[in-house]
Amino acid sequence: MEDILAGFDPASAADWKAQLTKDLKGITFEQLSRIDDNGITIEPFYTVENVDNHDTVPVFAHTDWSIMERIIVAEEPVANQQALQALSTGASGLIFEVEGTTTDWAVLLRDVEVAYIHTFFNLKQASAASVAALKAYLEAHHAQQATIGHDALYDFVQGSADAASFAVAVSLIAEHTGQIVVDGSLYYNAGATSVYQLGLIAAQVNEYLQALSDQQSLDKVQQLHVTVATGTAFFEEIAKVRALKQMLELLTSQ
Repeated sequence: MEDILAGFDPASAADWKAQLTKDLKGITFEQLSRIDDNGITIEPFYTVENVDNHDTVPVFAHTDWSIMERIIVAEEPVANQQALQALSTGASGLIFEVEGTTTDWAVLLRDVEVAYIHTFFNLKQASAASVAALKAYLEAHHAQQATIGHDALYDFVQGSADAASFAVAVSLIAEHTGQIVVDGSLYYNAGATSVYQLGLIAAQVNEYLQALSDQQSLDKVQQLHVTVATGTAFFEEIAKVRALKQMLELLTSQ
């Protein structure tokens, strides 16, 4: 088949800038650039010339993303129906926000095929016995994609917990879950810049790693679960996600 684009000359970034100035009657490319809250200059457009490595894999090239529905667990039967409804209408994963200290996991997860979907259990006040019961349930149902935990530092920053709560959370990680959970959405929702968000998320991860190292339990960590909120500044948010991935690799490789 003939390539219909072969008859057109390629346009460079300089060509686009010249055309922009012409169409906007003298307004230049530089005048349309702006500096965001992070002190980064955002250009009106980007071309392949802005990419140092043209073989860079796009951030959205993954095919294993899950559409997660958040379920607040107050009563297990009600939450179970909400979860089943979400899965039947497009969700491919579930986030359970569990407030209580004990939960009937069999009722909550009735007919939920946890072996085939990603599930995250945010256990805010769960006892060690309740966590152990959940782990046993998930193991019995071959739920390899399940994540269990809670970010105690999230509560601490909000003022709803103290240092003792953090110590308890670290002990649960070491003894039961083996999973560090960090929720960085708090900082985005509070108005922090992307750079500040990344710094605070990295500090939280490091705090957990250091606390587990002090307990000589760092080898028990099996997974790191980080939540990050994103906004509508497309290029900035992609860069934030890329930078976060690199930062976590640096932190966990030491």
